[in-house]
This record gives sequence, C-alpha cells and structure tokens, in this order.
Amino acid sequence: MTKGTAAGQFASASYKPAGKTGTAQSFYDGPDKSKTGTPTYNTTLVAYAPYDNPEVAISVVVPWVYNDYGQRYSITNELGRKVLDKYFELKSKQSKENTAEKNKDKIEKEATE
Repeated sequence: MTKGTAAGQFASASYKPAGKTGTAQSFYDGPDKSKTGTPTYNTTLVAYAPYDNPEVAISVVVPWVYNDYGQRYSITNELGRKVLDKYFELKSKQSKENTAEKNKDKIEKEATE
C-alpha cells in the first residue's frame, strides 16, 4: 500500500500488502444503552499480501467508531498491520523450525475428520 488511508500504517511492511479501507455511517446500538443512537462509523480494512503473489487475505471490521477528526481509521489499520505482521512472523518461524508441513498435514487431517 503506497497510497491511500492505510499507506502510512503499512509503509515499513516487508511483505508488500495491498488493501482498501472503508467507512459507513452508523449509530451506536451496543450494550451501553445510554449511548444508543449516537452517530458513529463502522470502519473496515480488507487487505492481502504480498500483492504480487497473494497468500493471505484479511478483513477487519470495527463498529461504533466515534468521529475523532480524521483518526477513525487508526484502530482498523493498526489491527490489520498487527494481523499481517503476525502471519508473516509465524510463517518465518515455521520455516526455520521446519514445522510448516507437519502443521499442514495435521490441519488437513482434522479438516477431513
């Protein structure tokens, strides 16, 4: 992501992500009934990486974000960055420990049971 709302959050990522943010106007309808009806936003990020040969895709949805004058995407983009960072960290760790194939076999076996 070299342009757009999430570009700053992902600028230093080594895994070449691509993505799209989104905003929808909403009203609070959560557990705190004293805030019901308060104008809020639902923010989203859909991303994948690496952009030239995708191997992972994510979607982050954060409901009931209050208008904070341009900072609404911050939490959504931070969560997306943490998720993708962790994915590539674990991938690297599995590669070093040679556990990727073992885990793949285990997952496939459990999925078919």
